[in-house]
Amino acid sequence: MIEIINEDGSTTMTFKTYASIMRERYDDGKRETTGIVYGAIDTVIDRTMDENELTGLLHAKEIIKEALRAHSPKSVD
Repeated sequence: MIEIINEDGSTTMTFKTYASIMRERYDDGKRETTGIVYGAIDTVIDRTMDENELTGLLHAKEIIKEALRAHSPKSVD
């Protein structure tokens, strides 16, 4: 539960405030997940010595990038 405590001790939260906080959390999680995915594939790319594997990994990275872009929802704000 999220509570905002006012100076007088009361707690209030508008839906707009709640929605803003949740949007920020969602966006932070999305950025973190994207960073983990790219970091993991970059680590494998850096370690590979096989040209065929490297080509496949680079293609996979492009596919991931395009899929994330294509399926990124528009903001509901």
